[in-house]
Amino acid sequence: MQIPDIWSLLTGIASLISLFISAGDRFASWRKYTLPVAMALGGFAIGRISPSLSSGMDHLFADPKAAGFILLIFIILAALALVAYLLMRHGQTMLAYFVFAMGMISVPTSIMPMYSKMAEVVPTGDLVKLAQIKVTAGEYEQAMNYLESAKDKTKNNVLKKELQKQIDAVRKEISKISVGGQPK
Repeated sequence: MQIPDIWSLLTGIASLISLFISAGDRFASWRKYTLPVAMALGGFAIGRISPSLSSGMDHLFADPKAAGFILLIFIILAALALVAYLLMRHGQTMLAYFVFAMGMISVPTSIMPMYSKMAEVVPTGDLVKLAQIKVTAGEYEQAMNYLESAKDKTKNNVLKKELQKQIDAVRKEISKISVGGQPK
């Protein structure tokens, strides 16, 4: 991570913290100081990350599934913010901070792997070609990974059998190397 990115992250976090401080009743006398600081730091952080976001928007919305996942993340985070706000209103400030922090940490990290699995766009044929390239380069473990991914991805039973034959052939080559022989 580069220094400007770290700075943007830190200012974004500081903005959220100062916004929470100003939202609670415990530091109501500080609100006239913390609210402008929160807005300034938040604006700076958004300004720093917006160029990278705008350059990636065309890639992001090229996949129709991505928009749904982003919307899901925002809805869940909005619900977390609402729960944290209600907890703060009932005097449970520390619990509100804890719930919001745990949600901010766990929600995106649990949803993104689901998106990654759904958004795999490498076709089966390309995985087979990659495996063939890896075999000719002598990288048998990686070739076997590509072949197994292609086998798991395809629904065609004939292709699955052919891929299994290729996997067995690569395993045979690996066993030759591990025994001390050289592959043909």
